[in-house]
Amino acid sequence: MDFVILALISPLLIWSCLPLHPRPTKGGLGSGIVALPALTPGEAMQSVKTWSRERLLPFFCMLLLLAGGAYILERQEWGNGIRLVLLTRYSLLSGLLLVGIVPLALRAAPNLLGSLFVLSRPVQLFNLAWLSVLVGTMVVVTARVVEVNAPERYQTTIAISPSGWLLAFLQFFVAFALAVPVPLACFLQTRAAALPGGPSWAGKRWFVTGLLGLFSGFLLVMTATILQFVCGIRPGPDDRLFPLEGLSHEIWSKLLGGYTTGWSDRFINDLASRLGHHAGFTHVVDGQVVFTPGHVQLAALMASVFLGYLLSYVLFARGSVPSSRSPFVSLSYVLLLLLMLGFLLQGAAFTLDLYRIPISLTVALFCYLQYLFSNTDHYFHLGPKEKAATTTATPCAPTLLQAVRNRQFPSTSGSAEGSQVRRILVAVTASGGGIQAAAWTARVLSGLREMYADEFARSTFLISAVSGGSVGTMYYLDDGGQLTSPSPFPQAPLSTYSSPSSADVRGVGASFPSPRMGGSAGTVPSVTPGQTNGLTGSLPLASETKEPVVTAPRSPTPGKAGGVDEASAGQLPVPFAVHSWNNRGLQGDPDSSVRKAMESSLEATAWGLAFPDFLRMLLPPIVSRTDDRGARIETAWRSRLNAPDTRMADWMEPVFNGSMPIPVFNATIVETGQRFLAAPALGRRTAADQSWEARQLLELYPDANPYVSTMVRLSATFPFVSPICRPWPTNDPNWQEKLAYHFADGGYVDNEGMVTVIEWLYDLLDPAYFPLEERVKKFDQILIIRIMPFPPSAANEADQGKGWLYSTLGPIETLMNVRTSSQQERNDLAIQLFRQALLQVRTNSEAERQELAVQLFNRAIEHATKDTSPQKREELALLLFNQVASHYQVPVDVARFTFEAPDGSEPPLSWMLTDAQKREIDKAWDSLISNRSAQNPLRTLDRYFQRRA
Repeated sequence: MDFVILALISPLLIWSCLPLHPRPTKGGLGSGIVALPALTPGEAMQSVKTWSRERLLPFFCMLLLLAGGAYILERQEWGNGIRLVLLTRYSLLSGLLLVGIVPLALRAAPNLLGSLFVLSRPVQLFNLAWLSVLVGTMVVVTARVVEVNAPERYQTTIAISPSGWLLAFLQFFVAFALAVPVPLACFLQTRAAALPGGPSWAGKRWFVTGLLGLFSGFLLVMTATILQFVCGIRPGPDDRLFPLEGLSHEIWSKLLGGYTTGWSDRFINDLASRLGHHAGFTHVVDGQVVFTPGHVQLAALMASVFLGYLLSYVLFARGSVPSSRSPFVSLSYVLLLLLMLGFLLQGAAFTLDLYRIPISLTVALFCYLQYLFSNTDHYFHLGPKEKAATTTATPCAPTLLQAVRNRQFPSTSGSAEGSQVRRILVAVTASGGGIQAAAWTARVLSGLREMYADEFARSTFLISAVSGGSVGTMYYLDDGGQLTSPSPFPQAPLSTYSSPSSADVRGVGASFPSPRMGGSAGTVPSVTPGQTNGLTGSLPLASETKEPVVTAPRSPTPGKAGGVDEASAGQLPVPFAVHSWNNRGLQGDPDSSVRKAMESSLEATAWGLAFPDFLRMLLPPIVSRTDDRGARIETAWRSRLNAPDTRMADWMEPVFNGSMPIPVFNATIVETGQRFLAAPALGRRTAADQSWEARQLLELYPDANPYVSTMVRLSATFPFVSPICRPWPTNDPNWQEKLAYHFADGGYVDNEGMVTVIEWLYDLLDPAYFPLEERVKKFDQILIIRIMPFPPSAANEADQGKGWLYSTLGPIETLMNVRTSSQQERNDLAIQLFRQALLQVRTNSEAERQELAVQLFNRAIEHATKDTSPQKREELALLLFNQVASHYQVPVDVARFTFEAPDGSEPPLSWMLTDAQKREIDKAWDSLISNRSAQNPLRTLDRYFQRRA
């Protein structure tokens, strides 16, 4: 029935693809429509011609096409040809994909898929070549089996039936033609990507290696053919399946003397007798049931491929992580998937087409039932799989307030003329965008650390990263050195959230109105002495805060979550010395983190897709629940770390002691659409009934202690590259399955991480949370560094003649485009409003500043109530942060580091960089250093930090 539907809708699809451009009509057409001047005779004739050409002509063309199709189907010889095309559709589709992947990657989506064809070793080309031969042979063999057996099963006839040498030549030629495009494209792309200034490229060696790969592929096919002769399977002269089958027969008869095994022939005949007669699979010859031509050979070939596939998974499942230097690259695993899917889908189609069962529906139902009955999902671990034999105390989770109180921001004056001495709080946003974002983030952060040394490292307090930016941030922090601190750090169970109360909850007890907890404009709620902090004990008022004294933090107090109150958190040794975390990158290789961030992760993802993910659909019990392509890409990232076993709790101590910036890896909760903040510190809590507020790792899962790389994986769940996943249930008796959310890429909500930066700085400027007397002694300037991995692009031109596309996929494309443009616009607006508000209130009195704050709040309310969408609510949050900053006169500056390719090429949007693309990132950074224009973001940092000599 699906064939009939396809035949009926194809004329409509073709008609809708024609470029129909509506033109405005003239003339009065009734009431309510503005009358236009009447058409002249010449204009009227031209309008009729245009209407006939664009409306009537396509309609009659479709009628002719439909009538021609019906006529062809009625003619026996042409009708059989079309039926054979439909019966072999999956074989033909596999062949089209094998050839079409080249223009698809290099023409249609070069930024996304072009790097797949750039290799690093000749052995990779060798493996791609013989795999391409196997896929091409699969197309030829499966199509031939259907062609030979379709007359008996579907009562068709073969229109053109070549035989003898012509059949052998066609089989070899088609298989060769299908196998050549992929290795040839890899050879040409690798040669084009070779760096001009790099080592000489051995083109002859690569070319010979590719030819050897093709030869090895056909040698494998001939070996399989000879094995079938040994097993007693000898097809007739017109039933040949494999390319070069005649040559294989000659080798078998002359070199092996025509040797055959007796048991295989008896086994096959006995199996056919047990199965009985099934049209197209078995038939009766001389009173005995035997298999029809090709099925035994095809079954043996499929069994060999799947046996090798299973052995590869068993042998290498726990082996080394694939990399760009591995013998098999990402494209190899794509070909492997195409090989197996071609076998399975064409076999299913030949079996089920007789019963009019759609294959697409069957596959979808099969996958659904597998997921349903096997409870299949993608998981990650929140902590160690096995608890240690010796119980050790787990560090308590530091809070944002503890981290800022213990941080000693250096007094800097900058190297630019007229620079003033200030204490700078640096907050960084690292945007997402695949491996390009990871490499550019690591390049900028490492470059700034190298350029401004100790001052920049000690001033960096917060890094909010998303997707690829999270990967670069992880390598940057890991390259800082061993995370140790001279200051005592409390050891206690991880903090447990209690009911929201007092100033610890954002919006309660604030000295400025906040709508988060229902506050009204113009009111100034107060905090009473002794008011408790629901998370960490009592929080002193500004009048009660004293200078920090040099004492160790108090011991964990029974009955208080986290064990340490925030009042005692400030009583730590001062001043802090910058420890090895800040110094290692300066003393060692400053580019170490950059090189790690540039390493390809696509091979690990492709391996996970081809093995555990594909096997999970076929045989779920043999695959671990937590083994998938997401786990493989995480393993690849973690294997490059200096400390691969680093967990979030390992970063709590340096964050608590103020010797490490707070990294926040932003992800998205799929079920609710909320932002998810994975950080080794607890931000200020929000009310539980606000369904749009961000959720935090240690709020949802208080006892969680995952790998840092796991949280980076959640933030960088690049669509389809890494699967959306949820936490594996823990052994904690308080575990709540209703909180086991699925997590997606952070870029769905905010691809820059700006909202997190605004909210956390917003809290630091609230005197009910961080008393003003303390804050003015910590920092008096905020610098926001925005790391943008892609240059601003011009607006897309309007698409013509794609009405069918926008009628079907228009809403999805709109969401994807709005996700990028609206976020960028919203974040730019936040910065502009923030700085504008500062200029307005810098010289105003306290009363005037308070009045202006109320006005700003009222404007925000009026702006947000026009639209209750999440985007408008985020704008409200940004406006409120602007209000707070201006109210307490904290200057804010912004430095935006945007990647600009020196050669003007577009950066890739994938998880693999070629050598040329890696060099472009280094050249882009070097051009920033040498650029002397006033718009250079380094000029902004020169106003606050001294460059190293």
